[in-house]
Amino acid sequence: MKSKLEQVLDIIQHEPNYETFEYKGYKIVIKRMMYLGGQLNGYVRIPKGHQFYGKGYDDIPIECHGGLTFAGDIENDGDFYIGFDTAHYRDYMPFMIMLDRKGTLSNIDEGTYKDITYVRNECKSIVDQLNSSLTRKI
Repeated sequence: MKSKLEQVLDIIQHEPNYETFEYKGYKIVIKRMMYLGGQLNGYVRIPKGHQFYGKGYDDIPIECHGGLTFAGDIENDGDFYIGFDTAHYRDYMPFMIMLDRKGTLSNIDEGTYKDITYVRNECKSIVDQLNSSLTRKI
């Protein structure tokens, strides 16, 4: 039987490290954090004129995995994005396990890996919340 790390590495081999697509008129970007734990982060571009454009992530009432953890420019294109990461307690970060030579992270095996489908769905949920926020006072 494969270890959890081997199972997750099999998944990672078949999913992209970078993906962009549109959903309901919003640009979505998903990036694998190669320099950290190997987890995927999700971002949604906020158009100019939207009530949340330029605001800090703590000032935007959006529910997503672990809460928003980013607001700013991710593509160096001058656009404004909000985003979240999947590097929270109980999130499985495969690259960190591979680098943990002392075994101090052994209990991290109890976490779950948030795959590309999970991150896509969280990004779509953010867009749906952004659209619904346009019709209510915040």
